Amino acid sequence: MKARIKTAALFLVILLTTLTLSDGVGAQTANPKVVKLSLDQAIDQALKHSSDLKLAQIAIDKAQIAVDKAENGKEQMEDAKDKLSSIGQWNDSFDNDLVMYYYPRQARYALTMAEKAKALKEKKVRLETQQLYYEALKAQMMRDVKKRSLDKAQEMVRLAYANQKAGVFSKLDVQNAETLAASAKAEYIAYENKLQIARMKLNKQLGLDLDTPLQLTTVLNYVPSNDLDVEKTIKDTVAESLDIYSANEAASLAALKAQLADKYYTSNVFTNREAQTAKAEAEAKKEKTEVEVRLAVKQAYYTLKSAEERINVLKASISRAREGLRITTLRYQKGMATNAELLDARVSLEQVEAQYAEAIFDYNLARAQFTSRLFVLAGSEAQTTASTGTGGAGF
Repeated sequence: MKARIKTAALFLVILLTTLTLSDGVGAQTANPKVVKLSLDQAIDQALKHSSDLKLAQIAIDKAQIAVDKAENGKEQMEDAKDKLSSIGQWNDSFDNDLVMYYYPRQARYALTMAEKAKALKEKKVRLETQQLYYEALKAQMMRDVKKRSLDKAQEMVRLAYANQKAGVFSKLDVQNAETLAASAKAEYIAYENKLQIARMKLNKQLGLDLDTPLQLTTVLNYVPSNDLDVEKTIKDTVAESLDIYSANEAASLAALKAQLADKYYTSNVFTNREAQTAKAEAEAKKEKTEVEVRLAVKQAYYTLKSAEERINVLKASISRAREGLRITTLRYQKGMATNAELLDARVSLEQVEAQYAEAIFDYNLARAQFTSRLFVLAGSEAQTTASTGTGGAGF
């Protein structure tokens, strides 16, 4: 009997514990914690989460192992040279020189390329995160525009009923106002859903649960572009070009290989011809990339300035549209304006506010691209992709 009582009591404790834990989990699911996130915090989170950056670091680690291996081979060859030379049994050869001079240089080049590739990938993750963050902010701005329109439409319904009661409006006027309010509500819900989708995409980039509620604390606003230096941006972009670096290093490696070969072979062998070809290719790539960079940077700058001018124009348009809606609303309240006139005024303001949100988004994204120096070059992927290959440095 006592055993049964103990068993029942134990079962009751387990049941109560399970129910308590279940209630706790349910409460957390029903009321997930809102994550406050600035743009800088979002970028930091994305960098920590990025699997591409983790793979890029692995590539660096592998390249470092190759460097260590090449340096170790060099040391072993130098030790062998010292020992065998002391007894007169060392023979210089092209293959031995490759081990001592060429392979370590080639491995260091591959390591540098891997490091540059990771730096470029980090830039891309930053820019991608900025874009997703800005898209969420734009969706929020658009949702707010639709919310203001809905509030105005619902206010018009209230006024329509009041005017009908006063004998100023007909039943049809009230029905028209209700139809407009229903349409405004449908648009608001649609843009609320777009906002949720934009937040889910940002959550995915950050490695968070897709349904994590976000409170974005950075404001999407307009910062004039007077601080941007076109010529300095061109110079820095050229200096960072993987195409140019790769071509120059490939030329240097080919020249080194030819220099080593000259000690053992005639000057017309393939190694010398490869060195001359690699040098010519490096010069051609540098010239081509510099022209493409200059074009891409200036094109991005003019796009930025166009977006900037559009913002200034739309600011004035918003002021005029708001004043127009205010006057039309007053006329409507006094029965001096129709539903159609009020709708036109409301739609005009909504359209210009939406255009302003779009312009602010376009400007900030263009500015982020410009300051990050990530440009799509005509006929080249130098600034958007990176390869850790030896670029013709092999044999």
